Amino acid sequence: MSASNEADVVDRSVFDGLLDMDDDPVRREFSRDIAQQYCQQTKGALAEIQHALHRRHMPPDESALLPDFARPALARTIPSRRSRLPLASERVPRLREQWNLYVIPLEKSASKSTHNASFSRNNDIESLGRLGHFQKGSSAALGLRKVRNTCEQIQHLGRRIDKDGNALRLSDAEILEHLDRLVRQLFVVNREAENWLREFFKF
Repeated sequence: MSASNEADVVDRSVFDGLLDMDDDPVRREFSRDIAQQYCQQTKGALAEIQHALHRRHMPPDESALLPDFARPALARTIPSRRSRLPLASERVPRLREQWNLYVIPLEKSASKSTHNASFSRNNDIESLGRLGHFQKGSSAALGLRKVRNTCEQIQHLGRRIDKDGNALRLSDAEILEHLDRLVRQLFVVNREAENWLREFFKF
């Protein structure tokens, strides 16, 4: 990846700050664990986002027809709370607090969705906004610029505001159309980000 493309994908000032937390600059156990957990937990986040888009088109008893990656049964992709962060993070309480702030609510949201697959359009929009907010936080902790920016747009649409905080004059159908486009974009930019992380850490 060229330097210009890398700058689009990752904010090195943020990412390098994470690398500075490693005890061993060669093995990079701490930052590698954070990156691996991001890749793992993002599978659950994207599945939940995809599910929020799909469920408005079907009655509750048809949720099983969703493709496997879009189903809300996320136990296979979201690790337990006890194993979420490596022990090394105990010396970095701010990062641990930020990680828990965005990932733990996502796990709770995923759990609730398994019991309530029938949402109104309004709830779908709000749910997508919350999920965008959580994913924005976890991607920002790694400096994943394009993922963060896309998630921020999803968050704003979920709150029915523009980037300046002004109320949007859009119908629910129009908002959902924009959200559908942004979710597709999120899958693309997140794949770029994960590929970059896997290449950097060689995992």
